[in-house]
Amino acid sequence: MKKGSLATWFGVLSLVLLPGLAFGNGFAINEQDAKAVAMGGAFVAQADNPSAVYYNPAGILQLEGTQFSVGLSAIRPHASFETDGNRANLAPPRPQAWGGPPAGTNTSNRDTTFYIPNAYITQKMSDSWGFGFGAFSNFGLSTRWDDGWEGRFITGGTSAEITTLSLNPVIAFKPWDRLTLSAGPVLQYVEIVLKYKIPNVNLTGNPLLGPSTAAISEGSVKLQGEDWDWGWNVALLYQITDTIKFGASYRSQIQHSITNGNVHFDPEGVNGYYNTSGTAPLNLPAIGYLGLSWSPKPFTFEFDMQYTDWGSYNKLEVNFDQPIGVPGVTQQTGISKEKDWHAVWAYRFGAQYSVTDWLDLRVGYIYDPSPIPSRTLDPLIPSGDRKLYCLGFGVHQENMTFDFAYNYLQDESRDFNNTVGDSPVLPAPLTMPRMTGKFKDVNAHIFGINFAYKF
Repeated sequence: MKKGSLATWFGVLSLVLLPGLAFGNGFAINEQDAKAVAMGGAFVAQADNPSAVYYNPAGILQLEGTQFSVGLSAIRPHASFETDGNRANLAPPRPQAWGGPPAGTNTSNRDTTFYIPNAYITQKMSDSWGFGFGAFSNFGLSTRWDDGWEGRFITGGTSAEITTLSLNPVIAFKPWDRLTLSAGPVLQYVEIVLKYKIPNVNLTGNPLLGPSTAAISEGSVKLQGEDWDWGWNVALLYQITDTIKFGASYRSQIQHSITNGNVHFDPEGVNGYYNTSGTAPLNLPAIGYLGLSWSPKPFTFEFDMQYTDWGSYNKLEVNFDQPIGVPGVTQQTGISKEKDWHAVWAYRFGAQYSVTDWLDLRVGYIYDPSPIPSRTLDPLIPSGDRKLYCLGFGVHQENMTFDFAYNYLQDESRDFNNTVGDSPVLPAPLTMPRMTGKFKDVNAHIFGINFAYKF
């Protein structure tokens, strides 16, 4: 295959492999290559295949000639909510007194498998210069709950989706024999879709009339917006000895500004809720990696630390272009939900044993603490501190490589009792009690596969 036709093929592939939706702590995605996934994502100091474009682009000068890799991670998450039993149930016919599911009732989210593709190409131009390009999704979220569950009135309470696509060309340069540096721009697309329910209160006269004169049903809200914006990344790789390497990589914050977003109500007009447009800021955090690898053949060991600056995600905010609702009763000019997440360090360990010149076996472990304080925890990301157990293998055949990985993600339970669970906007005396309970049984099965070819 000629280099020109390869570049054309890869450009088409980058457009076809739009990112899927994931289940990460916060909503960062580190599943960008099956070899790295099998080693717990501890790959910043190795960076010895085309996915170095993501993990540490300074590593691309280790790759001879032209190389490309395509892959897919499949993630199947699960979570459930155990209620304290004090939430209102507005599903018609409306009960005479506010009540919800009995205490101890469990509601599970909708189990679905999501797919995260990745694609990379690298070209070593000389011993000192190299070029690479990657298409990947390093942020994503998909949380889906049944339309009738008690948390359906929370913003994003029935469905929350964040999709990203990052396009990242990089250049690597070796100023000294043991040191390689790299940098590149990142063009990123983001789309957000939030769905939830609202109580429709049809009052025939005074909006403060008692519940016996009110007809209550439920409507649906969909918030949707998208944006393209820029960021950057830098990296270095230092060969300390023949068997020990140090790697560092940094990806900048990207400040998205969503304009002309859609705010859609179904049915439209009830309680003065009419379709409108809106704007929303979304800051996707900076991420830094530090890694140290040791390769006493036939083994390779690596320990990485990953810093994610979730402090930049302090609010979920949507500003409507025109007010909606009944003035003095249900009117809103926007939505503002405090997040106040904090920066966290994740710790990753991986090991590889080269059984033969064509077979590698891998294991890994990850400790990934939650950035979410209890006072802003919500059903969109009911995440606590996480542990991931990882394994996989790689098969080499001439110029081809196949890598396979599996991770089991285990999450801690989280108590839910904060203002997120408060009543939606309702006139008195229709106000509902706070939704409280516990998010539990949060886990995920993660599979990864990559195919790489060297020309």
